[in-house]
Amino acid sequence: NTIFSWTTGSNRTKLGYCAQMFRIVVISSVFDDPNVPEELLDYVVFHECLHLRQGYRPFNRRPHDAEFQRQERLYPEHEEMERKLKTLHRMAKS
Repeated sequence: NTIFSWTTGSNRTKLGYCAQMFRIVVISSVFDDPNVPEELLDYVVFHECLHLRQGYRPFNRRPHDAEFQRQERLYPEHEEMERKLKTLHRMAKS
């Protein structure tokens, strides 16, 4: 089983993160906003679930290695989602 949760505050530095060992996915509450397209939330959840799929890798200094990136690019409209996320991230930080 996996636990999904929102950050308690509007986390502007990380849009999502995954604690693989405990199977916890935490999503920034910036996505809990009707002005943020739901497709972006879906994409971030997909991204964090890819980390779960990789399994627990202690001391992994490259969590977004070539295989991770290959799998991530399988997401429909991957490039568009990345572009929109960068825009959202810039807006959230300001």
